[in-house]
Amino acid sequence: METSGKREQILAAAMEVFSRRGFHEAKMEEIAAAAGVGKGTVYEYFSSKAELFQEMFRQNICKHLSRLEDAIAAETTATGKIQRLLELHFQFAWEAQDLTRLSLDFGHLNFNQEFRQWILRNQRQKIELITRLVREGQENGEFKTELNPHAVALVILGTFHSLFGAIMAGTAEDRLVNDIFSVIIQGLAGKTNN
Repeated sequence: METSGKREQILAAAMEVFSRRGFHEAKMEEIAAAAGVGKGTVYEYFSSKAELFQEMFRQNICKHLSRLEDAIAAETTATGKIQRLLELHFQFAWEAQDLTRLSLDFGHLNFNQEFRQWILRNQRQKIELITRLVREGQENGEFKTELNPHAVALVILGTFHSLFGAIMAGTAEDRLVNDIFSVIIQGLAGKTNN
């Protein structure tokens, strides 16, 4: 089997095992068995369980962010871009419930400083992206100009996190994203958006 194929198999198996057992209860032997490789092979690619978890998490988030960037590029209005962000975050949270559940353990896990810094950079990039979209909407007349774009970005990012929570709690409804989008856009535009 090709090297990158084994690595991808191990990462997929790690997602399955970590999701089912949690970080602390998961064993490298289980991950190796789920990947169809020996335990030694896992250690050829990842020096520790924490490194494997961090890379699995990073890979999934990077794929999601790439999908977001592509979707935003396809939209022509700031309103459309923010709507796609909400839809794709909801879809990601729904499809990656296991990853979302695992991320709730972050406060209790001992990750290296580089990974913690990556998470913080990732958050800053999301805030910068949303801030840019709000400014774009203000400049082209879609949104009220008196609103602070950074403050709006923080509210929208908080909404993304609430969506994850609603999914995990089982309170997410089909119309939830549309309703949230309406609240956000009506607040930004200062009018009803039909």
